[in-house]
Amino acid sequence: DDLELAFRASFFVWVCGVPFMLPSWLCPICQQAIATKFVSSGSVVYFMFTLYKTTGDTINFGIGGFLGTCLAVFNIWCMMGFMPGGYPGPDSPDGQWIWYAGMLWGLTFVFIMLWLNFDGNTQVFGLATYVWYWMAFINYHVATGFSHSFTISYTGAAVRELAIAVSGISIAIIAGFVPYPMFATKRAHKTGKTLVFQLHSTWTDFTDYYSGEERNPYKAALIKKKLSVMKAVVGDLQGYIGSAWYECFGMGAWQRQRMMLKILDSYMGESFNRLCTVLTCCVSEDFGDTHDQLMKKVRAPMMDIVDNVGELLIVCVDSILVGDCIATKADLDAKIAALEESVLNFTQDLLKAAKESNLD
Repeated sequence: DDLELAFRASFFVWVCGVPFMLPSWLCPICQQAIATKFVSSGSVVYFMFTLYKTTGDTINFGIGGFLGTCLAVFNIWCMMGFMPGGYPGPDSPDGQWIWYAGMLWGLTFVFIMLWLNFDGNTQVFGLATYVWYWMAFINYHVATGFSHSFTISYTGAAVRELAIAVSGISIAIIAGFVPYPMFATKRAHKTGKTLVFQLHSTWTDFTDYYSGEERNPYKAALIKKKLSVMKAVVGDLQGYIGSAWYECFGMGAWQRQRMMLKILDSYMGESFNRLCTVLTCCVSEDFGDTHDQLMKKVRAPMMDIVDNVGELLIVCVDSILVGDCIATKADLDAKIAALEESVLNFTQDLLKAAKESNLD
């Protein structure tokens, strides 16, 4: 993932730089884009802060960066609307109150941007863009280049900043789709399927270890390793589910898949907590004669439960890929019935074995 992101980023940074390298006779549009400040070095900055490992993340960061720029542009437009020209200098009769009003406005904007729960990119570009405008407003030695009195100039500094944001973010979003899209939804499906197989494998190893005749440090170390890998992958699934919202915006089959994956993610988190508890039981088990005698009688039904759970989870993954449980309802009902039967058989065998061994 990191290598692919590096290749995409380097290629499209070169794309951002092409307009500056081509002669005017070869690409008049490129020269026009540079002259109007639609493309500049700032476009690369927006691009680098926007592109990430999935298309959903890229769209999310792009929305955040553009929102931050819009907030900064809107604030300087309002400041120049109420106080045209900015701070006129200490010699002006209105200079004192404009200076204090400008400082109070800027401090309030910075505080609100940091206080509210904005996205990271919104805060970065909102503050990084606004502080330059704020300094230009206060510096009476230099012309600001902003529109005054609530007018809009398409050649003004603030509008140019919006154009730079649009160009950089647009190139980043295109990079998220070319040569093929890096959909977080697809990665969430793949991660969910991997987690299901890992969960089944881990429960099988746990049951095999616990129902054995002796403590095996090598098997215990493998189980701990599987748990650590599973813990890392569970975090990835949660991130992919969140990023996938920006690929469907809460609509359609992908949204249904997202909600089903959220349930799977919750189940995986709960299963991981249970596995940690079972690991403690396995490590503390002395594998004495009573343990061996009981496990010989219940090992088969225990493994049967694990196998039925694994088969049921595979059908659940198939249901997520479809987006509903209608097509897989018959399989789900059959697997649930088989699992309930295996749990009943295990319960009966366990109680019978415990009674025969005089266990409380």
